[in-house]
Amino acid sequence: MTQGRGETPAKGLNGKHVMKLEKEMQLQMMKLVAEGIDVAEIYSPPRVVQKAREMGLRAGWSLDLTTCDKDGKRWDFSKREMRERAQKKVERDKPLLIIGSPPCTDWSTMMNINWDKMAPEERERRMKEARRHLRFCVKLYKHQSATCRYYLHEHPIHA
Repeated sequence: MTQGRGETPAKGLNGKHVMKLEKEMQLQMMKLVAEGIDVAEIYSPPRVVQKAREMGLRAGWSLDLTTCDKDGKRWDFSKREMRERAQKKVERDKPLLIIGSPPCTDWSTMMNINWDKMAPEERERRMKEARRHLRFCVKLYKHQSATCRYYLHEHPIHA
């Protein structure tokens, strides 16, 4: 027995059940698109968000050292308070897509030239901070994934 375009329904599923599942899936997808904002940036000045607005999308926000929160504080994610505020903002605003661009300086191939010139304590401090920023992005990405939303991690190839 074939359905529609020559596809055979999965064993144990009848046509009504498949249609019900498809309808539920469409409703869930519409819900994702209907709520929140389309795109937001973290660790980035407003670039993609501006372009999204120009294209008619529901542009969100860009959280970066170059931007400030409602209290005039810079989005400095080396501070726990600002990471927590950003997490709450993501949970509240529900961006469909978050673009994360954490600092790549200490991960770059160019830094290989400098590491030997630094004291071990300085290297350790810098890498600890770099890992903190990366872990924060991953935390946001996991939230996005758990809520059926998307993320894009930007990291230039030789950055």
